[in-house]
Amino acid sequence: MDKTKYAWETGEVLKGIGVVEQNILNIGTVLAVARENVSMFPKIVQSQNVVREVLTLIQSLDIERKFKHFMSEEFEMLFSSIPTNALVKILMNTEQFLKEFLVSELFEEVIKHLGMGSRDLLTTPNSISEIANHYLIEGTLSKTTFHDGTAGYGSTAIMFAKKAENVHLALQERNILAATVLSLRLFLQETKADVAVDDIIQNPVYVVGGKLEQFDRVFMAPPFGLRLTEEQQMDMKHDPFNRFIYGIPPRSQGDLTFLSCGLSATKVDGKAAFLLPAGVLFRGGPEKEIRQRLIDFDVIESVVALPSLLQPYTGMKTVLLLCNKNKPSNRKGKILMVNAESFSINNKREITIPKEKIVQINDIISSGKEVEEVSRFVHNEEIQLGQLTPEKYIYKAETQVSEFGTISIDMDELNRVPTKALSELVDFYRGYNASTKDEDENGEYAVLKISDIQDGEVHLDKLTRYSIMNNAKIDNNRIQQGDVLLSVRGINRKVALFTSDREDVLMSQNFAGMRCGQSLHSRFLQLYLESPIAQFYFDKHTSGTTVMTLSMKDLKDLPVPVLPLEDQLKIVDAFEAEQRKITEELALLTKRQKELKLEVYAAMGIDKALIIQ
Repeated sequence: MDKTKYAWETGEVLKGIGVVEQNILNIGTVLAVARENVSMFPKIVQSQNVVREVLTLIQSLDIERKFKHFMSEEFEMLFSSIPTNALVKILMNTEQFLKEFLVSELFEEVIKHLGMGSRDLLTTPNSISEIANHYLIEGTLSKTTFHDGTAGYGSTAIMFAKKAENVHLALQERNILAATVLSLRLFLQETKADVAVDDIIQNPVYVVGGKLEQFDRVFMAPPFGLRLTEEQQMDMKHDPFNRFIYGIPPRSQGDLTFLSCGLSATKVDGKAAFLLPAGVLFRGGPEKEIRQRLIDFDVIESVVALPSLLQPYTGMKTVLLLCNKNKPSNRKGKILMVNAESFSINNKREITIPKEKIVQINDIISSGKEVEEVSRFVHNEEIQLGQLTPEKYIYKAETQVSEFGTISIDMDELNRVPTKALSELVDFYRGYNASTKDEDENGEYAVLKISDIQDGEVHLDKLTRYSIMNNAKIDNNRIQQGDVLLSVRGINRKVALFTSDREDVLMSQNFAGMRCGQSLHSRFLQLYLESPIAQFYFDKHTSGTTVMTLSMKDLKDLPVPVLPLEDQLKIVDAFEAEQRKITEELALLTKRQKELKLEVYAAMGIDKALIIQ
């Protein structure tokens, strides 16, 4: 007998009747009743009112009253509206399977099996819980307090309680259905905990003497993509518990709200872990300021970039932020970056982190081990613009180039090359933010778009024209002959040299324009920007959630080889002379290839039937 079969068979009985979360709750309710009354099930199924018998037993369970009330309401609403035979099947199936399995084992399988079929049910994957708990359990005392303000179904909290000795769980969850399922899990696993139902942002429940209760360990895996209201932001500015000392998140990206709530509930010598979308590590605006303040307070001990798709139905990249308010002396002033994005396997049913990789990650975090292409310490002063993405500091020294395939970069050799920052060699200008409402085929200006550049050449014949009324600063966007153009938005970096003498062409906002100074030849710069070295640099400095972007700061910092101008000219002249020769030879070969095919057609006797236009 397989416990997966129980989850499948029981789920099939309710398939198409209720939503997944309600079905999980109702099956959990049956299992809770069965924990102490399974011997009564054969008698119950033969009674005149099966639903009423089960409802009576629900009231006798040692579960908090508000949760029993919600269980009873949901149970009666479902099973009073469908044939009694459905409930009978579930009861008898449960009675059979409990001869071989524990109630807690069956419920865990139900959550796993039914949850995989729901796009709305996002539980914390076990692999992430294991990594977070390994970090949190280290250094715990004989008696430990644990808090999760967005507990959901409580996977991480329950795992923590199993591994830590003498722990008190203080959990909060705003959704009554999720909180009730959590209470059922705790009950079935015989784990004691306080479970409050409320919004952690609006009303943190664990307050003592008008102050937030402080916990040894805190974990939160909040729902992603929180959007704040103007009222919520105003409340944060006047928060009675001063939870938002790191800053107020933007209205459209409120994920760091939960980090502030969690850290404010962490003891001065406590640790906390947060599962968040990767965007919190690199987005600008208020989030950048919050990250910088976290760095200044030196509370981030490690950032772990996780593989994609660990949670079904979402391709969003996620990270673990591991925080310590009392970092050991050998870790102060630095952050351990861990890039575990490639540490996943696909076992057909789901994508997971294999056990050996979890062990490796835990070992790296515990021992502070630096592993090539996986982990390294980054000193706080090394971090610019609050950028905390591990891949910015840890990466494979290789890049993909269409002409050559995969190219490995010898970083030691590269570092020996004398260079200057691009900002010392060129003047930069930005593109014009063109609007479709200004398009006019008789307009005064033409705007160059990314699609107008092909194979390093600017195609001027099909440029979109615009009428621009407010053109006071239009000269700032006007392209001049000899300018080098680089696309900075999108996945690929396109490079082109503007050779035309036209004065009516502007650059779109998707480009950065570069006007070379006296010490840099524009064609030399174009060749360098097209090189695998520059492309490797661009790959490692491009970031974004919806649109990948190379920042102007990173572009200005690009190292460019320092050569005398006369040497640059020699390189360019030699390249272009050889390039012209190759082009001519290719044209001759192409012509000969056509002639050869015509000879073949003649030999076949079909040439006279062909009329080549």
